[in-house]
Amino acid sequence: MRKSYKIKNFKALKSAELEFSNLNLFTGLNGMGKSSFLQVLLLLRQSYLQNLLQNKELGLNGNLVNIGLNRDVYSQYGEEKNIYFELEITDNQIAKWTFNANATDSISKNNDVLTCVDSNVNEDFFNLNLFKEGFQYLSAERVSPQSSFETSAYEVIKRKQLGNRGEFATHYLALNKEKELAIPELKHQSVTENDSTLLKNVEAWLQEISPGISLKTQLYPNMDKVKLAFQYDAGRLNVTTNEFRPTNVGFGITYILSVIVAILSAKKGDILIIENPEAHLHPRGQSRIGHLMALAAGQGVQFFIETHSDHVLNGIRVAAKKDSEYHVINADNVKIFFFHREEGQEEHATSIFTPKLDDNGKIDKWPEGFLMNGIGYFLN
Repeated sequence: MRKSYKIKNFKALKSAELEFSNLNLFTGLNGMGKSSFLQVLLLLRQSYLQNLLQNKELGLNGNLVNIGLNRDVYSQYGEEKNIYFELEITDNQIAKWTFNANATDSISKNNDVLTCVDSNVNEDFFNLNLFKEGFQYLSAERVSPQSSFETSAYEVIKRKQLGNRGEFATHYLALNKEKELAIPELKHQSVTENDSTLLKNVEAWLQEISPGISLKTQLYPNMDKVKLAFQYDAGRLNVTTNEFRPTNVGFGITYILSVIVAILSAKKGDILIIENPEAHLHPRGQSRIGHLMALAAGQGVQFFIETHSDHVLNGIRVAAKKDSEYHVINADNVKIFFFHREEGQEEHATSIFTPKLDDNGKIDKWPEGFLMNGIGYFLN
C-alpha cells in the first residue's frame, strides 16, 4: 500500500505532502490540480514500463498519460530548479527522485524526457503493484457504447489490463466470466451463496445501476472482436427481453461496466486509479458505486479516485457509519483531499485541505467549493 507522497514543483503543485489510506478521494473545482497529482503515479508507472525510470529518466508521454514537454511540467512558481517526488510504502520503504526540469536552453525545454539528477530507490521497490499487474487505471474518457469491442491478448491475458478507457473490459469479462472472485467479500448479496463467479457478480452490481439488467459476451477470435449485449427482466418469471446493443441502452451502462469489472477483479493489495466513476450515472448509481469502492477498500484494495460527485462521497459516508447496516469500511481507511486555490492569490499554486470523516459518517469541515458545500448532507 502506498502510504504517503511528497511532490515539489510539479505543474500547479508547488509543494504537496499527503498521507494515504485504502480509499483516497480527490475533489475540488476544475483545474485545481487533482489530475496532476494522479499523473505523478501514472508517470512513474509509465516510465518504468518504458524502461526509463530504471535508467533514471522520466517519460512525459506514453500510453498512460501525455503531459507534453519539459516546459509543461515545471511549476511556474517553483523555488527550486528541480521536480521532486517521494513515495513511502507501509513498511517504511521510501523512494526518492529529483528530476531536472527548470531548463533554460531551447532544446531542453522541448524535451519530453526528464533526467534524474538524484535518486534513492531500492530495486525491490519496483516489485510493487504500481509497476506490476496488480494495477488498473481508468481515465475519465472511457470507451463509448459500441456494437463490438476490440480484443487484445497482450493487454488482457499477459498484462491483465482493461485498458485506460476500459476498451478491453468486455474482452476481459468474456475470458474470465466463470472465474471466482479473488475477494469473496465483494460478492453481491443477491447472488446465491455457491456462485461467486465474476459474471454473476458484475451483473448483480450492474443491477444496482440499471435494475433487471443482464449481459452476454461473445468472442470472435478471427475478427479480434468481442460482442456485448444487454437483456432485461421482462417482469415475468424467467422471461427476458430480446438482446439490446450497447448503443441502444445508453452511455452510463457501458461507462460503468469497466469500473465494476476492475473492482470485482481486484485482489487485496491492488491499486485502482479511477477518474470520475460517476460519469453518466443516476445519483442512486453514483452512491452505490461509492459503496462498492468502500467495500473493496475495506478488504485491502487501494483506490485513488477523482470525483466531483457528492453522491459518491455520501455512498462512502454511509459505508463508513459504524451503526449502519451498510457499514463495510472504517472511517480511518478513508481519506478526502480537497484541492483549491484562493481567489486573487499571487501564485498559481494549489493548496490541499483534508476534511476528516468520523465513525458516524460525518465530515468535520466543509470548505467553500467542496462538492455541495455541505448543504443538507450531514447524516443524522
